[in-house]
Amino acid sequence: MNSDEQTTPSNAYSNRPGLRHRSFKRAWLVAAASGVAVAAVPMGANAQSGLAALGPGDVFTHCEIFCPEMALIPGGEFRMGSPEDEFGREPDEGPTRGVAIAPFAIAITEVTFNQWDACVADGFCRRIEEDLGWGKGRGRRPAIGVSWRDVVGARREGDDGAPLPPDDGFLAWINSKVSGSPYRLPTEAEWEYAARAGAQAPHHTGERITVAEANFNPDFSKDPRPSAGGRYRGKTVPVGSLPPNGFGLFETAGNVWEWVQDCYRPSYRGAPIDGSAVEEPDCQKRVLRGGGYQAFEIGVRAANRYSFDPEARLGAFGVRVAFDLEEAGYRCDADLNCTPTR
Repeated sequence: MNSDEQTTPSNAYSNRPGLRHRSFKRAWLVAAASGVAVAAVPMGANAQSGLAALGPGDVFTHCEIFCPEMALIPGGEFRMGSPEDEFGREPDEGPTRGVAIAPFAIAITEVTFNQWDACVADGFCRRIEEDLGWGKGRGRRPAIGVSWRDVVGARREGDDGAPLPPDDGFLAWINSKVSGSPYRLPTEAEWEYAARAGAQAPHHTGERITVAEANFNPDFSKDPRPSAGGRYRGKTVPVGSLPPNGFGLFETAGNVWEWVQDCYRPSYRGAPIDGSAVEEPDCQKRVLRGGGYQAFEIGVRAANRYSFDPEARLGAFGVRVAFDLEEAGYRCDADLNCTPTR
């Protein structure tokens, strides 16, 4: 199958109460490769009972087409940041610290042009005209030129000056399909925990990573280590093109830089240890993670950080969304045994 070919889900549904399961023709989806179906969770009351029936490794979505497909991530603890002897380490990756992460869900892929254009069609998102001339560069390729503000929406205040939920942006669009506002950006700690998928090495693959496993630039002349080889693609790849990590997430290393919720600080000293985001009044820089297709191998390490103006729209900036289980009405233990709370 051509890597840019648009495909649709089959009509293979199970009889599991409250859920519709669908299998995919797309060989690049771990769900199809493993035989695990994606649960299409209906809106309304069925969504509550439906998600409670899922567990670690299950993937769900809230609509039949163009909604993010979300993987449930169990809770746990990990060491955030990089040790001082890690090759390519930057000072802002430390000091390392133990962080406890509550269960949550995160999209198995970066937000695509298909998904972004659906948001545009519904009047929530601005249209992204630029696809860098890659021909079939939209579709299943990650949306690029996306700012942090494009995702979270414009600031709003009520008559009393209290903040109101944004009524525009990608998060407002996807939250319009569910009760409450469970869709959000991942925190920086959640992102690194999910990208590592249990690994404490520089990459989820170990000490090194190759272009067969991530989309980055392997031609870094200043790297004294033997080259991992491979060809520089010079552009993004359609989401799901490369092997997933241990949590079933695709392209967490390379492809596009992914915005997270946190305000940037140049050190982890005093940073939260409960997985919550770092916030500052009048934040001037927000954090991006993962490294883009132009990054070198050291730039796609799990601990690597980048920061930029939240209004910036650069050609390698994209996003991956998260889903807050507590906000969605669930009480879950670390192993994702969940009970609806409403």
